[in-house]
Amino acid sequence: MEDFAASNPDFDKHVQGAVLSMPAAKLLGFRYNYLKPGHCEIEQPARKELTQHNGYFQGGIIGALADFAGGSAAGTLLPPCCHLAG
Repeated sequence: MEDFAASNPDFDKHVQGAVLSMPAAKLLGFRYNYLKPGHCEIEQPARKELTQHNGYFQGGIIGALADFAGGSAAGTLLPPCCHLAG
């Protein structure tokens, strides 16, 4: 895994504040397992309303998690002036 340097020492507070304040993130109810400069792992608790017919996560939920994780990882590398919340 490549090491990145955060230009914002409070990146975790700013990224989590911005992302977890979004209505879609609140609806999904995921949580961050770790958030490091350039890296993110999000965990989605299983809930029936997020599944398809066979009980597996619906593909759109997986796509949303990938979007949130990728955006969060990128957000860790932004300077403080670029964050929307915090």
